[in-house]
Amino acid sequence: MVLEDILIIEDEPDDQTLIKRAFKKNKISNKIIIAEDANIALDMLLGRNNYFGNLIRPKFILMDLKMPKMNGLELLKILKSNKLTKYIPIIVFTSSNEEQDLIKSYEIGANSFIKKPIDFEELNLIVGKIAEYWLRMNHAYVE
Repeated sequence: MVLEDILIIEDEPDDQTLIKRAFKKNKISNKIIIAEDANIALDMLLGRNNYFGNLIRPKFILMDLKMPKMNGLELLKILKSNKLTKYIPIIVFTSSNEEQDLIKSYEIGANSFIKKPIDFEELNLIVGKIAEYWLRMNHAYVE
């Protein structure tokens, strides 16, 4: 199975746009898939509801923590305990400054924790480094 898509789980439309723009500016041609909340992400990743029989397998997930309905930590726990999703690299990409979020993310199984920058040029730089590592250097395991 070839993993090429990138799943971004982000509820803020402005952040979605900026992140997609940063990937484009870094000449990342992988398909960017947006899930506006944790439940939509679970549908996509587990092939539920509108995605029945059409589940996605991203190269990695870029995920915010602060989301409505189900927060990112709850979603992370579900994804890391499910046999279909437990090996997908998950990068927590959040504006949270809380040390407890950092600690809990790693305890649950996050592969990386990155503070979301405010400045677009810094965002662009960080997205470029994320893409360099997770798309070009990292070897994903698929069960």
